[in-house]
Amino acid sequence: MIRRTLLLVACFASAAGSGWVRRAHKRTQRNATRPQLQPVTSEDVSRYFAKNDLDGLCAALRDHFSRTARQPGPLDGKLPLRDALVAKGAGAHYSSAYKLQHDVEQLEYVAARNASIAAYLDEHAVIERFQRVRRRIPPLDQLQRTNGLWAFRPEDTADIGDFYNRAIHVPDPQPVTPMLNAESWKDADARFRAGPFAVDDALTPAALDQIRSLLLESTVFFETKMPAVFGGYVGAVVEDGLHARALLELAGELRRAMPETLGDHPLAYLWCYKYDSQYEGISVHADEAAVNLNIWLTPDDANLDPESGGLVVYTAKPPATATAEEYNQRGAEYADELLRSTAYANVTIPYRQNRIVVFDSALYHKTDSFRFRGGYENRRINLTLLFGKMRRGDAAPAAGEL
Repeated sequence: MIRRTLLLVACFASAAGSGWVRRAHKRTQRNATRPQLQPVTSEDVSRYFAKNDLDGLCAALRDHFSRTARQPGPLDGKLPLRDALVAKGAGAHYSSAYKLQHDVEQLEYVAARNASIAAYLDEHAVIERFQRVRRRIPPLDQLQRTNGLWAFRPEDTADIGDFYNRAIHVPDPQPVTPMLNAESWKDADARFRAGPFAVDDALTPAALDQIRSLLLESTVFFETKMPAVFGGYVGAVVEDGLHARALLELAGELRRAMPETLGDHPLAYLWCYKYDSQYEGISVHADEAAVNLNIWLTPDDANLDPESGGLVVYTAKPPATATAEEYNQRGAEYADELLRSTAYANVTIPYRQNRIVVFDSALYHKTDSFRFRGGYENRRINLTLLFGKMRRGDAAPAAGEL
């Protein structure tokens, strides 16, 4: 019981970094000829992008990830998971029922398309192990103390400890070109100045297929959230496996497609969420960036209500004094009075596949209510790219200003 409690405390903890991170960083600084050991941060991502050095960024991300505890096999000699990843729900000693269900569905999907992965999963009975642990998790109403999270017991660790939240399959194909439909983006800078907007048919068919396949197959969706608080979605982030070259090339093409809006703003962060159709989406919050681009990738026929399922972008921003906890982690709680004063004025953009929503990232926003079909390929998939630094404050920026 003590061990389980400690694990859950670690899961909920908030950590900006650890002593290990600082020590690893200093070790690498002392000897630049040694392979990179420090984690790649959002600041590093921005720095590489500012220099247009995608080769260096990809190498740094791949190198560090290849040395971490995400890799299959014994953990001896591998870098431990950072506290910040564990705090965001990406630890290796706890899960949720919907996260394990996603993992089972994903492994089955990959196995049907990749013979070598299927052989590996069969050899170790990986899917059967995940299913056993999934069956041990009580219903959500019996996990109120942990808001739906399940700390692994010894029998769970024995079953899936060597496989849970490991990089079993991480495809990284050569990016297709071009990635964007130029005609769809010809007036994007002017549209941004007018407020939140959507670009339809944003990606070329080849790019849409490639990116969607990457996100369906890549076993780097390590984040699970407390379902009783956040709903049900799994997440992957750029510094923890979501670093396929195609995704980073897409960020570069987006900057070139919106030179006035994004030209001076390097990529700040990249993540992807896949949603469980039994839960709601992400509640009101703002994100730490200048410009936010949300890309929707699931086919339209999976959406049971074509007028919903997208994004609600409010006209209000957090005040300049707001902390990250206030505008992000607990945004719905802190924003309510402000939004009420504006009568909840918003721009609501319905879900469409291959639609990219572009807006000032400091504006409060939330996932619109949605009803998607069941089944792995029908899960609502949202890819988010953040550019630049947030501009907070009560007043909206002047035309062209960020």
